Amino acid sequence: TASTAAPKSRNFRNKSNDERLLYEICKKKGLSIKPDAEWFRPVHGIHISPNRAPFGEVIDGRPRPGWNIRPYVRAYRKFRDTPLMQELRPLFSPRIQGVLGQIDVAIENAARPQRATDPKDTDPA
Repeated sequence: TASTAAPKSRNFRNKSNDERLLYEICKKKGLSIKPDAEWFRPVHGIHISPNRAPFGEVIDGRPRPGWNIRPYVRAYRKFRDTPLMQELRPLFSPRIQGVLGQIDVAIENAARPQRATDPKDTDPA
C-alpha cells in the first residue's frame, strides 16, 4: 500500500494548510487534479478562517472567498440568543469563544453595506 504521508522534504505543519496537503497527497499518488477553473467545492455553513476576509476580498485582481456568513446571519443570531447557547457559551474553550466573537463582529458588520467579492456573501442579511 502506498503511503499517504506528505513528502518529507516539505514542512507542511508550519507552511501549508489542509487543502495544500491534500493536493500534495493526491499529486504524489498520481490522481487527476482539475485546474482551478474547473474545480468547485461548495462551502457548507460559516467557514471562518484566518486566511479569509469575512466578506471576501480581491487579491492581485482575483476574488477570494469570504466566510459565507450572509446566508446564516438570521439563523446564527437566533441561535446565539437562545438560553441554551447563553448557558453553554461560557463553557467553551477560550479559542472557541474567540472564534464566536469573530463571528459576532462579522455578523454585526453584515448589516452594513459591504463590497463583497464572494457571490455567497452578497445575499442581504
